[in-house]
Amino acid sequence: MTNSPNVPPEYRLLPVDAATLDHKIFDFEAQRIELADAIMEAVDQSAETWHDNAPLDVVNQMKEFVDGELSKLYGIQRGMSIITPPTNPTQVEPGTIVTLSGDTGIMHVEIAGDWQGRYVPGRG
Repeated sequence: MTNSPNVPPEYRLLPVDAATLDHKIFDFEAQRIELADAIMEAVDQSAETWHDNAPLDVVNQMKEFVDGELSKLYGIQRGMSIITPPTNPTQVEPGTIVTLSGDTGIMHVEIAGDWQGRYVPGRG
């Protein structure tokens, strides 16, 4: 997904990060379906009793959390553009692997745009 040519993207994601985003959305959508079933069960249970329905309150809180996370993730998806990692970078940018060295040794880190950074074992 890319934005209109006149609107700069809010998030620049590498292809692997866009796939991670899709996976997270899929997982939360599956949780939303499970919570809908749990809500129906809790509502049926409350019809048989006269007191407050604590299980329904808990499930509703969980649903609010899942809905909030989905809203954030869909917002990122709407405002993203997928970028191609550079093949011969001359500067640090998303998709490049940076080598850090210090007293504890050498570490390789992939610069991953706006989504996340990843440690790259065995590189270098």
